Amino acid sequence: MYRVIADPRGVAIAAREADEHILPSRTLSAAERVGIYAGMYPMRMVEALQGDYPALAHYLGEHDFNAVVSRYVQKYPSSSYTLNRLGDSFPDFLEGFERDLARLELAMTHVFDEEDTEVADLTLLPPDRAENMRLIPIKAFRLLALHYNSNDCFRAFRDGEQMRPKRGNTYLLVHRKDYGVMRMPLTKKGYEFLRELAGGKTLGEAILACKPSQHALFEWFRDWSAAGIFRSFGE
Repeated sequence: MYRVIADPRGVAIAAREADEHILPSRTLSAAERVGIYAGMYPMRMVEALQGDYPALAHYLGEHDFNAVVSRYVQKYPSSSYTLNRLGDSFPDFLEGFERDLARLELAMTHVFDEEDTEVADLTLLPPDRAENMRLIPIKAFRLLALHYNSNDCFRAFRDGEQMRPKRGNTYLLVHRKDYGVMRMPLTKKGYEFLRELAGGKTLGEAILACKPSQHALFEWFRDWSAAGIFRSFGE
């Protein structure tokens, strides 16, 4: 039944095989019964991906977004009883600004869905052993290195303004706090420092690798402590 409903050749062709698998009802042939679902199936895929990628859907417009989704689900068909993870490969299917924007929206979706974890109080870091500490991020934590001003464009979308894509490196931390998804812009060095910590380096190792100034370290840990992005620390 699924093969007939989702057949890329179209229901008119696929439904010819329906009689082999589907019984008719008192009022509808097998092909007519399948045709009802065949019309609903692509609409449901579009609705699911619109929910995960609203800014991208707005940027492309209804016609182009529907066409992209149609091609995407042929290459990456749903493989689960739920459509929650249908769009996980969507950024890889796209290019340029559209890929960048999709990566941002996917990170936001993943962060929203992550389980809650405790937040560490970074003021309790022991000063005499701080350089040997490893800081573990919360589950709802994603780092992004983008090639366009995708965060600015997403903000414009949220504010009802026109998105104006522009090339340029953008570094971003996406995390969840108090049930809200946050997007924190980072400097390149701040991004690299967080990436080192998230990869398991100690504070001392991350400092040696990135060589931040004392002022930058103070500002980072002030902001990161307030954001609650680490769940634990230890040697």
